Amino acid sequence: MIVITMLQRIRHHLVFLLFILLPFHALLVTVGTKLLEGSGHPPHSLLALWKEVLMALIFLIAILELFQKDRKIIMGLMHGERWKWRISLERGIILALLIIAFSISYKLSAISFVYGFKYLFVPLIFFAVLATLPWEENFPEKKLFPALLIVGGIISLYGIITFFLPQGFFTLLGYSDAHSLYAPGSSLSAFQQISGTGIRRIQSTFSGPNQMGLWLLIPWSIALVEFLKSKVKAQKGKEQEKRQKIFRIFAFCLLPFALFLTFSRSAWIAAFIITIVAIGMSVKGKQRVNILAALFSVVVLAGVVTMVAAPSLINRSISNRHHFERVRDGIITMIDHPLGLGLGSAGPASNRTSDACVYFDEGSDISWAKDRSDLCLFVGNAQIQPSIDQKACRCALLPENWYVQVGIELGIIGFVLFASLIVIVARRLAMSDERLETVNMLTAHRLPLAAFLMFIGVSIAALFLHAWEDSAVAYTVWGLTGISLGRRNTRIFE
Repeated sequence: MIVITMLQRIRHHLVFLLFILLPFHALLVTVGTKLLEGSGHPPHSLLALWKEVLMALIFLIAILELFQKDRKIIMGLMHGERWKWRISLERGIILALLIIAFSISYKLSAISFVYGFKYLFVPLIFFAVLATLPWEENFPEKKLFPALLIVGGIISLYGIITFFLPQGFFTLLGYSDAHSLYAPGSSLSAFQQISGTGIRRIQSTFSGPNQMGLWLLIPWSIALVEFLKSKVKAQKGKEQEKRQKIFRIFAFCLLPFALFLTFSRSAWIAAFIITIVAIGMSVKGKQRVNILAALFSVVVLAGVVTMVAAPSLINRSISNRHHFERVRDGIITMIDHPLGLGLGSAGPASNRTSDACVYFDEGSDISWAKDRSDLCLFVGNAQIQPSIDQKACRCALLPENWYVQVGIELGIIGFVLFASLIVIVARRLAMSDERLETVNMLTAHRLPLAAFLMFIGVSIAALFLHAWEDSAVAYTVWGLTGISLGRRNTRIFE
């Protein structure tokens, strides 16, 4: 019993450390690579593996815990006793997806499969492991939630400051001297610009603005739940009132402002939806109608003002056209290859093993990219650099929809299984034993609602982006989801 308690404490500390450090991954690796190798180098592979090493330690401790807890069962098996082997539905789906992936990916290179496994399956396995283990009462609420809110504030503030900093500051840290690019053999760009404008999209400590916008859904979900919790308390002292005012200023000013400056429309949509869901689940009667009406009015007014004052912030012709075309082409590819092309053939994994391709509209300024021999430039669908006679560029297969991406990689069956997994997990969060149907339960149990909000937020954004691509987003959201479901103290085998 003492050994199990010690292992559990170590696991809690490692999980806490992982979730807190993940948002700083891209910045730390970029700066570390600059110190070790100088400018212009891609992220150092050993530095980038720190999070996988930490997760491996968590997995090892989990195995030791299960062995200590179930060694009587293991000894019984060794002596020929029968064991009833049952597996939960969501873990069964993950296992089925793994079987499909290994059975159809034999034609792909090993490196493509490894990247594909990393992006799709590592978060799912992490979820399955954490959902299997017991957790301290209120571990996320008392320790993780405050820490993630503080990290969210730091990242938001740093991102807002970088909106005004010169390019030289970023190159000094080790970022590329170009913007809006991803080249597998080069260092990260420090920011992107909205196509056709000089307006920056902040990415703070992340590898891109969409990644930052999606991660901000995590502290935003926590902030919503904390705010709703504070509203239902019967009595509050003056000191607590003061803290709540500071919290509201921070949470409802700094986080949304940083989210706005990412100019990630998918993250905007997800944040709006989870705000509506949180209000709908927590506020009753006429008050709910009034709050939702006021929220809709503010959003519509902000949208109209933005469309009139700066229409390029929302109506981005190149981005809109490419999104539609890539989703359409991805669906066609999935239909043409119903059994799948194999793990790593589409999405961010294919981005890691393909040429760096940049697309422009007719008449766009391409002078900034003409001197980059490592880039493949397209005007419309025509390749102009290098010439088609010199090299036929192999661009990544990016359907810009995580579900379609899974369908391309694992076929129609994989597509249906993954979509079913999302629905099942979301339903289990919403219908947890720790129900959130009453105000009193909301004050007692915040994790299921916060995990539900961030999970559906990223799942909705996945309709428009490769939303589960970023490790900070995927590991944290799937991890907190696993911890929430793990409070039932479930096992993989029962």
